[in-house]
Amino acid sequence: MPLRAFIDEQEVLAPLISDGDWEALKLQRNKQVCLPCCGADGYLRTSKQSTKHFVHKHKTGCDWKPETWQHLLAKTEILRVCQRLGYDAKTEVAGSDWRADVLATKPGKQGLIQIAFEVQWSPQTKEVTQDRQAKYKRDGIRGCWFFQRPPESDVSHDLPIFKLILRWIGS
Repeated sequence: MPLRAFIDEQEVLAPLISDGDWEALKLQRNKQVCLPCCGADGYLRTSKQSTKHFVHKHKTGCDWKPETWQHLLAKTEILRVCQRLGYDAKTEVAGSDWRADVLATKPGKQGLIQIAFEVQWSPQTKEVTQDRQAKYKRDGIRGCWFFQRPPESDVSHDLPIFKLILRWIGS
């Protein structure tokens, strides 16, 4: 469930829109919603846990995988914190052979600072994580990983891995 889309050619990050503006957008009839993952048409939806997100209008063959509410919540909170810290942060940003859950960028003293944040809610081996991290490093991006169940790994500056615990507190 993507958190980012283009509505009438303007980029929209669902978690950053107020509930009232989101509901007003849902009511607009002639809007064009385009999902950047595949360029397909989409629409706005709110989950049972009140997470605002986008959905493919039709099956398209897109490789997008459903995400749990925990994954969406983590991406939303990472996005908000990065923006509060002055980063230009976006969800679901794709490179040549990678797609970051959140990519945060900001000018730095020695060039552009780029940090890819990955939320891994399903099991992933250390080797797969290292391979994905190598793609970020190749492209000048620092990777940071949040796992529900971290792979067996030594703590490393080159592969920052954190255990993430989320609980739904709602009605």
